[in-house]
Amino acid sequence: VRMLAWMEANRAEVESLVQRRLGADTPAYRLELIGVLVMVLTRSAFSRWEVAGGDGVAGEHLTAVVDDLRALLAET
Repeated sequence: VRMLAWMEANRAEVESLVQRRLGADTPAYRLELIGVLVMVLTRSAFSRWEVAGGDGVAGEHLTAVVDDLRALLAET
């Protein structure tokens, strides 16, 4: 529950940043999609980092997470 609350609070911040970048006329559903996607990518990178023993920086695992997402989307 604590992780979900953290993700939700940060998703709102990400949505705000994305809206500033894309413009005020960006539909809310698009902002939410991007916000959720960023949170999933972030959480997945941390999960991979933890499994790898926590060495280095979690962001180093982001490329592998994006590769996994692309492979998953290619299956559909």
